[in-house]
Amino acid sequence: MPDAGHTFLSATGAADPGISEEIFWFLGHPEYQLLIVSAFALLNNLLVPQALRIRSLTVATTYVVSASGVFLLRFTTGALESQPVATAMLSCAPIFVVIASWIRAWPRRSPADTVPMLWAIGSLSVALIGIASGALIATQSIDTVLQETYYVVAHYHYLLRVALLFTVFGAFYVWLPRLTGLQSNAVLARVHFWLSFAGVNLAFLPQHIVGLAGMPRRYADYPDIYADWNTISSIGAFLAGVGMLVFLAVLVEAFARRRRTA
Repeated sequence: MPDAGHTFLSATGAADPGISEEIFWFLGHPEYQLLIVSAFALLNNLLVPQALRIRSLTVATTYVVSASGVFLLRFTTGALESQPVATAMLSCAPIFVVIASWIRAWPRRSPADTVPMLWAIGSLSVALIGIASGALIATQSIDTVLQETYYVVAHYHYLLRVALLFTVFGAFYVWLPRLTGLQSNAVLARVHFWLSFAGVNLAFLPQHIVGLAGMPRRYADYPDIYADWNTISSIGAFLAGVGMLVFLAVLVEAFARRRRTA
């Protein structure tokens, strides 16, 4: 299977699974960093006054894109270099600048007095967990050990999937009354948040633990020593699924009752 004149992905051309994974992450890692910047744009609108929005997002976008452009994940091939570590740390730095801006411009009202603020706080908290776990595996020696474990699965889901989804839900509860003039049920909306927040943390925090213990990803089975943590993770996934059903109930209730915003 030739690729641009090369055969390194072919079984007859000295194929190397590590090279294949490296090529994937050369695209995939910058891509998911750009996706999380998009989520931060929504989160910025939930947390920060208009005066600070353009400045903070410009800083984040500039640095993350610059760092991602030279991000070469060569840990799994054994070619340990200083460049991936430096660029990984560089991509984390502007995120903390943005978070500091958010804290500085934190709303004066009670942080949890509205449903969108609950989702914003939840998104920020899980994003911080994802950033912290990512900073750990940016270290070459640690990444070599953890790259093929469930630790990476947990890191990826916390930073991209969960943080992004929470931000989208927060934006939904802001824009539903603006676009439709209908008000969602506050009790159901809070139940939706707390089920989702508890569910994703129960699902993915144990995956950090089993990953540190050496449980490999991409396997359909696992030793019994990991059974308890995987059971907790399954319960968390179930709770998050129930939270999605509650979200559907929020939608149905809002359009059935047709309560108008004040």
